[in-house]
Amino acid sequence: MMKLPAILVATVSALLAMPAPTQEPTPPIPFEFFKQRRQALMQRLKTGVVVMRGSARSGAGLNGFSQSENFYYLTGIVQQNAALILFPEQGKDMLLVEPYSRFTAQWEGKRIVPSDDHAAKTRFDEIRAVTSLPRILRGLFGADAEVQYSTCWTSGGSTGRQRRGLKRAPSDEVVFMQSLADMFPELKVSKVDSHIKALRGVKLKEEIDCITAATRIACAGIAEAIKSTEPGIYEFQIAAAAR
Repeated sequence: MMKLPAILVATVSALLAMPAPTQEPTPPIPFEFFKQRRQALMQRLKTGVVVMRGSARSGAGLNGFSQSENFYYLTGIVQQNAALILFPEQGKDMLLVEPYSRFTAQWEGKRIVPSDDHAAKTRFDEIRAVTSLPRILRGLFGADAEVQYSTCWTSGGSTGRQRRGLKRAPSDEVVFMQSLADMFPELKVSKVDSHIKALRGVKLKEEIDCITAATRIACAGIAEAIKSTEPGIYEFQIAAAAR
């Protein structure tokens, strides 16, 4: 019989001894935190306009919707088809979301919608309908714009996932970045990712609290997986216990 390393035995023992969580373990992050992240980014950029789109597609299977990490970092919003516009020179921010839909509200619950109340709640200067984004972009970068901005910062994102035997599909961020270049050939489209990465490299207290809570949850999940392991069961059963 194979002998397990002492450190592994000690780790497993510690995990198995962990008490089950008795209350919601993840501390909430107030919208003021995300407001501060937007302000910090605008202070770094100083000029131009930031235009970012959140994820537009749901995840496969039962995984559900997964928001773009950089978009969430700046907004705290977990909704499909949202957009963010920042004006570094003025220090202003704008969120664009889908208009209110009784059908969506019935099936998906309460959502952020264009309104002064929700703008105050989420700490945005303004919330508009995402359907107005093309008109807003023309007003910022079009030839007839009153104050025409020459630089647009946006997220370059990843190149997209590749499934076996299929061509790699571009990510939502890459598609949006290309659409900006096509709509406004004279516009300088720059990636903002390196600036966001620099901000994310320094963890604030709220983030450290969440990382700590997430680590505890992961340990509890691993412990449950270990407890459920026995001859004859399948990997998906162990995964279910961990989840």
